[in-house]
Amino acid sequence: MVVALIDTRSMASPRISAIRARIATSLGFTSSAEFLTRLHELRQRVHKRFGEAISLPIQSTSTSLSADGAVSAFSTARDSEQRADDAHAQAAATWQMLTGPNRESILESAKPSAISVELWQALIGFADSAAVQSSSARGRSRMDKVVPMLWALALKQPCSSAKIEACALRLIAFLQAIAGRSAYLALLAEKPSVAERLVQLFTQSAWLAQLITSTPMLMDELLDTRRLTLPHDLPSLQREAENELAGGDSEDIEHAFEQLIGFKHSVQLRLAVGFLQNRLSALSTVNGLSDLADVLIAHVVGFAWRELARVHGIPSGCSASGVGFAVLGGVFAEGVDLPGSLLIGAFIATLGLPPVSVTQDHIQARLDKLFGADHGYADRVPAMQKVVQAAGRVLRTPQDRGWLWLLDERYGRCDVAALLPAWWGI
Repeated sequence: MVVALIDTRSMASPRISAIRARIATSLGFTSSAEFLTRLHELRQRVHKRFGEAISLPIQSTSTSLSADGAVSAFSTARDSEQRADDAHAQAAATWQMLTGPNRESILESAKPSAISVELWQALIGFADSAAVQSSSARGRSRMDKVVPMLWALALKQPCSSAKIEACALRLIAFLQAIAGRSAYLALLAEKPSVAERLVQLFTQSAWLAQLITSTPMLMDELLDTRRLTLPHDLPSLQREAENELAGGDSEDIEHAFEQLIGFKHSVQLRLAVGFLQNRLSALSTVNGLSDLADVLIAHVVGFAWRELARVHGIPSGCSASGVGFAVLGGVFAEGVDLPGSLLIGAFIATLGLPPVSVTQDHIQARLDKLFGADHGYADRVPAMQKVVQAAGRVLRTPQDRGWLWLLDERYGRCDVAALLPAWWGI
């Protein structure tokens, strides 16, 4: 409604009192003050839930074994007044024990305590992994330096023992991902400040830990903290994306996509860190993610259009920039008829959304009782029907030919692909 009234995309309430009053009345409020009070309450709830989503904790098992010696360096011994140097030395001793030649005999006599079974098994599994066992002398030397340093930094974090252990599990997964990449180990070994920032983020957010683990190049963003405070408004993101793509071959679409993916991850990290550090509100973070999506979609559609034009040529009556946008589920995505070469391709972003209404909520609740959680009949199925309808704008008859681009990684999931026509070959 705000968009319709002032013709701009905004999540802020209008400054003009008359417009606020119209919005409040249309939504059933007696006054704009009542509406703004309710809006503030909802924003606070969104901010809280957004924070819970980004910093979602990993629950670790509470079962533990008995312990003695250096193993306690990985446990709740951090709560004592043990000096940081001692913690590092004990962590180094434990790592040497886990990777040394007499490990089996030592492990039988040194039963770890105050450390969960899950974490202890993860440590042993990592020490036994092929990446660690087959590493070069230089790689092993760096690993012997990095592992104790990360554990010692984790023990120093000002949070509960449960969060420390969750951080430790995330660090093990991260080390497994970079164990065969000596350059990343060298970066951590030579730049303790990067390691410290890494551990802080892994303690704060499971989602960020997963993002950095899957994309270790993001560690470069931690080298210079100024990069984490770069502007994230739409014009700035557009310029940044253009600069990112400027150095590559414009004809190499695959390389351009790789650059865009790296740009996306970099901005996601920047926004998440800003939120965790209270520099950005939940609303500012969501706006930044929305602007990021706008930039990415614009570039992807541009790449696809150039490729389609190169292969099939530009349809008669169309210009080189003949790209239209429609809302998934709207009349132009489901009811319009563009025969022949008037429409030669469709780009469908996201999986679509189910209808939003009180009736839909009742349907969801009823189906949950009948089929249990995550059945998909009330949300995933109607959402995918919108996707199939949109694809039908391109292929309406057996004689039609065209391209269909599904712009979301989730289309690769088995439960999603099963709802699409088999002949699409997803």
